[in-house]
Amino acid sequence: MFRNELNKDARARGLSVLVLDSHGNYTQQGAVVRFYDPQGNVLGSRIVPTGGGYNAQSARPIYFGLAKLQPISVEVTFMGAPKRSVQVPDVSKLAGQPLRILRPATPWHLTDETKR
Repeated sequence: MFRNELNKDARARGLSVLVLDSHGNYTQQGAVVRFYDPQGNVLGSRIVPTGGGYNAQSARPIYFGLAKLQPISVEVTFMGAPKRSVQVPDVSKLAGQPLRILRPATPWHLTDETKR
């Protein structure tokens, strides 16, 4: 078990993002999450992982730490779906809970289900 022992100010600059499908399921491995400052500069990026090793799966948020508290934009690029962007004016209000970003629903005629 891990425990966050950072001081309160440092914890307030941390952000966790949980990327889910349009039904709220953890199925978006491979999606790319980018973080931008108010000027549009990239602060960092992460890829939603598939797991940690052989025969492993995980359903964890992506973690990111900011050097300073500031408004940010979070952009998620999905495979086969439009990007989704979310403005986060105050990261500290998300302390202890992930920012949940849902994949946009894809019309049925654009999915692989029509080929089955």
